[in-house]
Amino acid sequence: MAMTTTASPSTSAVVGATNAELHEATVLALDKENLKDASAAIKKLVKEKSLTPAHQRQIVSAWAKGNTVWLDEKTNSIKEKKYYTVEDLEKLQVATSDQVAAELPSTDSAGDSGIAKNSASSSSTGNSKARQQFEDELLLDKHELTKEQKRRRREEKEKVIVDIMKRLKKSRKEALEYIEQGGLDAEKMQAEMGAPTDKYWDEIQEKGPPEWFQKAFEEYEKKKEAGELDENGDPVWGEILQKTEGGGPLAGEQEAQNNDVESASVKPAAVEDLDALS
Repeated sequence: MAMTTTASPSTSAVVGATNAELHEATVLALDKENLKDASAAIKKLVKEKSLTPAHQRQIVSAWAKGNTVWLDEKTNSIKEKKYYTVEDLEKLQVATSDQVAAELPSTDSAGDSGIAKNSASSSSTGNSKARQQFEDELLLDKHELTKEQKRRRREEKEKVIVDIMKRLKKSRKEALEYIEQGGLDAEKMQAEMGAPTDKYWDEIQEKGPPEWFQKAFEEYEKKKEAGELDENGDPVWGEILQKTEGGGPLAGEQEAQNNDVESASVKPAAVEDLDALS
């Protein structure tokens, strides 16, 4: 009697599926900078026993260095190499060995074929080295520049925060709120517009007061010397009225004011009756 057995997935198939998920997680971590979802994908593989906690630590360490990872079927260990983004690959327009061989003219003779193979091998080796060197330099510069920019950005931000804390006597939290609320933008705008008042006083100190101000001040001094102003600089109306006793506009105005006061002091009879009842 023939026995039927259920075929279990081969090791290669399991490793292949694991590596496919590892690739997706790597794209999330390095291309899209979505470490949260990438880490969740790795934890899922550990939970399914496709990876071990040791594998998980190796993967995170490789990502930190900007490397892609895969599970080696023979050694059951995590391997890593430099990760190339789509942008990197688009820039690398160096022919592969297969492309070089395909572009060579085909020959029927064994000798010519051997020469062609050697030529292709030599060309592919040279191109491969040049390509690898170009890729290494490109990737190295790219990663260094990114890290340098991040480091400089952190340092510059810290300098700005400390400057605000010292200059405006704020706590670190208040300094961060000041930045978020556009305080630095307002300072920059004010600096670009300038301070009109400060500029005006600077011109006065340099050139002296304007002519209209000098005339007004001289007139003020004359009135003060003539006794028309008190010690506070207010007009002394008694002195002015004495000078206008002989008539004139001021005397007429004062007489009208006196008449108004006298007429206002005389109460009507009805008002007096109300006062008596109260």
